[in-house]
Amino acid sequence: MAPRILIIRLGALGDLVLCMQAFASVRAKHPDAEIALLTAPSFQGFARMMPWFDNVLLDPRPKLTDVGAWRKLVGAVKDFAPTRIYDFQGKLRQSILYYTLGGALWGPEWSGAASFCSHPRAWPPEKGMHYKDFLHAQ
Repeated sequence: MAPRILIIRLGALGDLVLCMQAFASVRAKHPDAEIALLTAPSFQGFARMMPWFDNVLLDPRPKLTDVGAWRKLVGAVKDFAPTRIYDFQGKLRQSILYYTLGGALWGPEWSGAASFCSHPRAWPPEKGMHYKDFLHAQ
């Protein structure tokens, strides 16, 4: 079975553009993998046009009290069943929700800022470091 890679990048349109080289690098590193991007619903059309992804998953950023939306989101990630996750978002929300609820402690490899992940990187970026260099370091 081919590896399944999930890349998390929710941010703004400019953030997605800044990540394009990183997206290309992940595709080059994993040429036979099925790669999905987890992003905001407002960027799904743009994300589906990018050549690096086979699938686009959506995170509508539900309120903490919206249990149904959380189940749907966690279920979509679990259904995709990634073998590795690249967290280019790097915020506390992903570390707690996706990493912990997604079972990353015993599940897929994780590259990001989550505590105890298999491929850790520092967060936040070093002072004065360009975001593209930060992603390259990851």
